[in-house]
Amino acid sequence: MFHLIWSEVDPSPLPKNLCIEKEMLLAMAKPLSESASADKAALLLRLCNSLLDQSVKLMSGDELKSYAGQIGLDATVVPLFSRGPSKTKGTCASDPDGGWYIREGDHRDSEDHKGRRRTKIAWALEATIATMAQIKADGSPGGASSGHPNLVLGFTMSRPGVDPGGNGIKVLRSISDRGYRPGYLGADRAYSTAVPENFHLPLKALGYSLVMDY
Repeated sequence: MFHLIWSEVDPSPLPKNLCIEKEMLLAMAKPLSESASADKAALLLRLCNSLLDQSVKLMSGDELKSYAGQIGLDATVVPLFSRGPSKTKGTCASDPDGGWYIREGDHRDSEDHKGRRRTKIAWALEATIATMAQIKADGSPGGASSGHPNLVLGFTMSRPGVDPGGNGIKVLRSISDRGYRPGYLGADRAYSTAVPENFHLPLKALGYSLVMDY
């Protein structure tokens, strides 16, 4: 049943669980147009966040009332059960949808600003996660006066370091589509450096007030 569901929502045309040369990998790829891939990705986002939403719906009415829409947004590495591609053997990773996760920078650069090689730590995906946050009695961010647990409201997965701003907006739109009101949103500098059209402006259009240190 899982594989039947996955066949309808997998946005990737690439075959899995094979360590083969890149040319063979591309030759075995399923015929999938960009629009069809985007439709599957949207369906996958909706399915995963609908499942996730069931934990939030277990909260009591009073707990839900105390939530004023404040959110913490961040991304975290999700190591895959796959080795990365091999330059010596010329083979692809057995999970070709991943990417090298780099601890520093934007998590995908192979060199720092001085040209020094960074250390690759994992062949992975990156999860962008939006979590409920607490708010003080006067309505400002922080504190622990709210009566709700800090549950995850939404998430999406992507290759490490690829369009953090766009992924954040995908998650926040999913949250908005499920009827949660916007409030303060705290984010780090991965989002402050995003192109305004990809993050800041759509964030404002969704009704969020952005809180950052930069």
